[in-house]
Amino acid sequence: MIPYSFILHIYMSRFLNGVGISLLLLVTVLTTSYMSRLGTSMFSSATYSSAPCTSITSPGDYNCDGTINSSDIDAFISDFKSNSVTLATFEPIRQAVFEVQPDSKIPTQSIPTSSPTERPTITMSPPSPTPNFENVTKTGIDVMVLTIDPIFSSTNKSVRETYGYIDPLEIFTLLKEKLKPYLPIRIAQQTTYTKFPPLKGFTPAQVQMHVEKCLKNISGDNPDCKNSWVIDYNELFTELKICEKVNSNQIDELWIGTYPYNGSGEDDMVGPNPFFINGHVVVNTICKKNAPILAADYAAPGTGPGQSALIGVALTMHSAGHRIESTMRYVSGQPKSGQPQNDWQHFSYAYSDYGRDNQNTPPFGCGNIHFPPNAEKDYEYDLNSRSTLSYCDEYKKYPLIPTPPTSKNISCSAWGCSQLGYMEWWYSSLPHTDGTSDGLLNNWYEYVFNPERAIFEASTRSGATTIQSPDSYIYAPLDHVEHYYGH
Repeated sequence: MIPYSFILHIYMSRFLNGVGISLLLLVTVLTTSYMSRLGTSMFSSATYSSAPCTSITSPGDYNCDGTINSSDIDAFISDFKSNSVTLATFEPIRQAVFEVQPDSKIPTQSIPTSSPTERPTITMSPPSPTPNFENVTKTGIDVMVLTIDPIFSSTNKSVRETYGYIDPLEIFTLLKEKLKPYLPIRIAQQTTYTKFPPLKGFTPAQVQMHVEKCLKNISGDNPDCKNSWVIDYNELFTELKICEKVNSNQIDELWIGTYPYNGSGEDDMVGPNPFFINGHVVVNTICKKNAPILAADYAAPGTGPGQSALIGVALTMHSAGHRIESTMRYVSGQPKSGQPQNDWQHFSYAYSDYGRDNQNTPPFGCGNIHFPPNAEKDYEYDLNSRSTLSYCDEYKKYPLIPTPPTSKNISCSAWGCSQLGYMEWWYSSLPHTDGTSDGLLNNWYEYVFNPERAIFEASTRSGATTIQSPDSYIYAPLDHVEHYYGH
C-alpha cells in the first residue's frame, strides 16, 4: 500500500497553491479516509463536462488509460478545480489508488449495546448554516471529560497504572482556570474508558499490541507509534451515547485525556455539519449539533510535583490554540498572499505561516501558535535574544486600534520565555469584548466555542471558506507529541 504520509506530502504541496477550499475538502477526504461509505456507485450518477473519458469501466481508472495510479488523481484534480465533477466522485478513485476497502469490509470492534441504536448517516457535504441554532451567544459551556485508560490484558493493569501517567483531570482543571476569563467552563460529566478505543481498520487486539509497543518507546521513529491511526468516533459516540448527551444539552463538547498516538487529532469535530478545526472532521447526523473534541496528552514529560500537569496544560492550550486559528480562518478567510487583509489576519501576522516558505516583514501582530512575533522558527517561545516590532498590545484595546497601529519592540520577556507563558499571553490578547467590528463579533471566543455561530457567520461572509488550513500539522495528531518525542 502507498504510505499516506508520502501521498499527503506530495499532494499537500500541490493542493495549497491557489486551489482553496475545494481541494482542501479533498485533502480532508484523505485524512479521514475510512469515514466515507459512498462506494463505487457514485460513478453512475456523476456528470462530466470536460472529463478525460465518459465511460469508466474500472472503478478508480478515472482517465480510462487502463491503469489505476496517481495520474487518475491528477485528472480528477483538474476536473474538480474547474467544477466539472463533485467531491463524491473521488471516493472510488481513493479506494482504488490507495488500496482502501469500504468500511463495511474492515474488521472493527464489536460494541455490545443494550438496545438497537440508530447508525449515523455518513455524507460528504460541506458545512452549511444551521437555520435554528440554539444559544446564539454562549454564556458558558459544559464539557464531558473522557479519560481513555485501557487495561492491558497481559497484566490486567491500565495504561496510566502501568506507566505512572497523571490524571488528565489535573490538566483539564488547570485549562478550565486558564480559560475562565474568556468563557466559563463547567466539567459536567467524567467518564473513564477502559477499553482500547476503536480505530479504523484495526481489531482491538491489534490496537493493544501496537499501543504496548509504542508506549515502551514513544517516538515518531517507532513504527508502532502511528500518526495514520484514525479513531472511529461514530462507533465511540454510539457506545457512549455522546450524541444523546449533546442533543439534550447535557454537554457541549468532549475533552479526551489520552496517551499519544491514540488515533485522535488535536481538535476534532463530530456532528451534522462539522468543519475543520485542526483534526478529524466526522459527519454524524444523530448529533443535532456539532461537538468539538479536544485531546490532551497525559503522558506529557516532566519531573517534580505538579510539573507534568503544567506541561500538559501548556501543550493542551497549544492544541486548543490551533482550534482558535482554524475557526477564525474559517470565519474570516485566509489571505491569498502573506499580507494580512482583515482583523484576524492582522492579529495573527507573524514571520512565517505553517507549511509556507514565506518570510514576512515586521511589524508583526501577536503571532500564531507556532510562531511568536519574534520567532523565525517553530516553537521559539524562549528566544529572548531577538526582538522585533509588534503591535500586539493594541489588540488589548480592540476594536479601538489606530491606523496604522502603534508598534514597539518585543521579545520573549513579554510572556516569560516559556510555552505556557506564551499561550497565556496570546490567549489574553485575543479580542473578547462586546460588540462587532470588521463584520465580526468583538468576542472571538464566541466563534471558537460555538460552532453553530461560526458556521452561520461563515455563511454570510464572502471571504470565508468551509474547510481550510495551511498547517503542515493537519495530519500529525497532537503535533506537540512530534515536538517532544521526535519525528
